[in-house]
Amino acid sequence: MESGTIMPTVGYKLAKLPTQDQKGALEALLTEAAETGGKVTATKAESRVRGQTGEECETGPKAPGKPLLRKVVEAATVAAAGGEPVLSEDAMDILRWAAGDLNPKRIKGLQGLIYDATASRKKKATKNEKKPPPRAGKGD
Repeated sequence: MESGTIMPTVGYKLAKLPTQDQKGALEALLTEAAETGGKVTATKAESRVRGQTGEECETGPKAPGKPLLRKVVEAATVAAAGGEPVLSEDAMDILRWAAGDLNPKRIKGLQGLIYDATASRKKKATKNEKKPPPRAGKGD
């Protein structure tokens, strides 16, 4: 970082690796950047840290953003208009919901699943937020 070869965000991502693996990961990123003529980016460093070197790892690929979801819905709609439905209506509705374009109440059963998921998350948060009992002071 100090020499300006990588940005601080890249160093931050690599710092999540065990100390003995950091140097090797940095060298691999620098070599890859030199070969492709690209830059060492925080995204590439994150991929290296997650173990993604072009293949999926346990955590899976990065989630698609809303613009991509909307493009997929549009492409599937165009294909369906041409007589070749690519996705079911349920799949289309889930994509629309994930993109923020459809109310979850319009998808049968989804509202209940969302409620259950958020309720269990709130219970965990409440359980973890319990304060320890006060400790006895000097005059007690």
